[in-house]
Amino acid sequence: MSKAKIEVTRAYEFDDGNISINLEINDVTIYGASIVKGKNGRFVSFPSYKKDGKYWNHAYFRLDDDDTAEILDQAGDLLAGKDRKRSRR
Repeated sequence: MSKAKIEVTRAYEFDDGNISINLEINDVTIYGASIVKGKNGRFVSFPSYKKDGKYWNHAYFRLDDDDTAEILDQAGDLLAGKDRKRSRR
């Protein structure tokens, strides 16, 4: 199985430390994903809506630990202004 091509194209950090991101995964853009601080560390949360007390994802992609680490690194680089070649859409 080949490795997914993942790129963070936008990152914005809120005052509470959570981060809103846009991702391109295998040439499909997912808008409005988040990096959230959880009790076991940061994780990627895909866009969702609440219906009948449950949250339902609009989009989903299974991420392994390496994928999550890559997303966190790319988002951190964008927020720090280290990677000027990525857009800040």
